[in-house]
Amino acid sequence: MQTARQSLVLSALIAVLLIAVFTVSLGPVINNGDYWRVNGSMWIDIREWTQPPRVVPLGAEQAFLRPESPAGLLGMMLAGAHRLVGATGFSVALWFVVLSSIYWSGAIAHLTALAGRMRATCLLLFALFYATFCGFFYSFFEESFTIAILPWLLFAADPRRFNIWIFSALCVLLLTSKSQAIFFFPVLAFYAWRGIRARGRPLWTGLVFLLLCGAAIAATLHKSHPVPNSYNRLFNGLGWTTMQVEDWPATQFSQRLAYFSANREALALPGPVTCVPGAQRLMGTTFWPTGQEILDAAETSDAAATQAETLLSLGLSEFAACLGEVTSPAEYLATTFEVAMGSDYRLEYIALGGPRGENSLIGKLQSVLLARLAPVMLAVLLIVALVSASPSGVIVAIYAFGAAPLFVILGDGFYEFEKHMMPHLAFLLIPAIELLRRRFSAPEPTTPRAA
Repeated sequence: MQTARQSLVLSALIAVLLIAVFTVSLGPVINNGDYWRVNGSMWIDIREWTQPPRVVPLGAEQAFLRPESPAGLLGMMLAGAHRLVGATGFSVALWFVVLSSIYWSGAIAHLTALAGRMRATCLLLFALFYATFCGFFYSFFEESFTIAILPWLLFAADPRRFNIWIFSALCVLLLTSKSQAIFFFPVLAFYAWRGIRARGRPLWTGLVFLLLCGAAIAATLHKSHPVPNSYNRLFNGLGWTTMQVEDWPATQFSQRLAYFSANREALALPGPVTCVPGAQRLMGTTFWPTGQEILDAAETSDAAATQAETLLSLGLSEFAACLGEVTSPAEYLATTFEVAMGSDYRLEYIALGGPRGENSLIGKLQSVLLARLAPVMLAVLLIVALVSASPSGVIVAIYAFGAAPLFVILGDGFYEFEKHMMPHLAFLLIPAIELLRRRFSAPEPTTPRAA
């Protein structure tokens, strides 16, 4: 017992040391995050599409938007605390420390149930994931909170201490943290079912999980500040697939956009596309005009209003019709996977050091981890799967990794593909550690189900 306690104390000290080392390595703030969904509820004086200072002025008397995600709510609470103590600015470094602390507190909580080499192995994995993804914690992106709570979700999913209420509450936080998190629901449902069985609870208790998560998904899909731009991102993913985007000399979205803009005519879709009105234009453009711009233009003329009504009414059925006309599902899937595996995830706007820190030790470490993140994550999962004795866990891992590129393309096209992929890759922390735990831990006790 004393050795276990000492090991946990050592793990906590390592976590504190890592947070401190990364905090002192912070460079300039590169981005201002999800402006409408996070920053808008934080009482901070920040301008859209500009590089914010490290201490953002608390200029607004009140938030101009209500929080639409846990990240926005957390930001509003922290900004309010700043104002209560008379501060005139919001420290982005403090935001980084708070999110890092959420991550590591969940990691330490999970380590309490482990022992020996398993604890050391998981601690190493938590540290590597932190070094890879903590750049999000230095931003106001919604993804920052998504990644921060993953260790807590892993802690709650453990069948040996499974509680349907705690697990469901954490799932609600995850599902409302970012709309893309909805695609994690099948994995969450599997862990809920497994936990209910392991604890011998009646299966009807799963209704708690389904009702709470269903409400969270509905809330995420109907946020209070929607911008109807999904139609053109959906068709962009299809259009660029037919243009062999995987063969372009580009490994990041910004490079793909520049290449497309410079070669627009040469990359035109072959032949007319007739699946839906306006499809040729939709699949031959990038991401603009956005849905909101089309709505604004609709007020200028009847013709523009008719066009807006047509474009904004396009959905999955029209997408399916175009998919069958211009390409095949197999080619579509192959392209998304190939782009994901070949992408460079070293995005400057989620780098801790920014341009100034690229040559620092921390910057070099992140560069190595992010350069080819998807192949590295796939290799880790394959190694873990080989030593695992859990077929169901392997299936979960395959779903979590294999379906991620498809979900990103369906949700956002190729727009900022790497940024949108990274939370999916971070989510692989859960099946990876779950597979290791099931392989090297003692058998999980099963409580007899009540009659």
